[in-house]
Amino acid sequence: MIIVTDDVNPSRFVTTYPHLAELVVSRSQLELSATSTPTRQHHHKPTTMNETPLLTDVSERAAYFLNPLFSDITLICDGQYFPAHRPIICPQSRYFARTIDQSRPYPEPRGRQTNRTRPILLQHTPPYLLIRVLEFLYKGDYTVSSATILNAIDSGLLRENTAVTRTPNTNIANAVDRDRLAIRYAACFHARVYAQAEYFVIESLQALAADRFSTALWSLRQDEDGLAAAMAEIYD
Repeated sequence: MIIVTDDVNPSRFVTTYPHLAELVVSRSQLELSATSTPTRQHHHKPTTMNETPLLTDVSERAAYFLNPLFSDITLICDGQYFPAHRPIICPQSRYFARTIDQSRPYPEPRGRQTNRTRPILLQHTPPYLLIRVLEFLYKGDYTVSSATILNAIDSGLLRENTAVTRTPNTNIANAVDRDRLAIRYAACFHARVYAQAEYFVIESLQALAADRFSTALWSLRQDEDGLAAAMAEIYD
């Protein structure tokens, strides 16, 4: 409580009521303080061990890609575990925002364990695609190399439709031939990324994968096997 007096010098009021001395201020003093420029104060909420900082810049989010630091979610697929951060992935994916119930309590730590994470089982997502999805959520892009596509082929990238295309042998020593094989099936890879983006409801990743699929498809206009594999991927 503050007592405001009309006197320029409030000492008269203080003399009469000495026990209220710390609460007395003159009206002129109050008006002066109201018109003066206040000092801006920044209040930063401290980040606890299990709390991910709110990061809006891609360059800041990238440092947490597959990084267990501040991880509060563990994504599990095909027996592999991937650390993730709810403040980063949930705002960008309606699937994760809907799946990860924020009102549900996290498991209590056992013993000296301090990092509590919530496990999320993904039964329909192969690891090589989940990595690309997470890479996009953290870095705003996903990378593809010849090794990435050939490893995906070994992990079941191509449709099991021998009438259209047969799974090629990826054990090729010649680097040029490996690159050619990767180019042939790059469209299939981007189509799979698009399907995962649609599953996780990430519209921006869908747009990027669709654009890269179109580019890869154009390069197959004289490659019957690659074109057949791409058509089998999107129409099967």
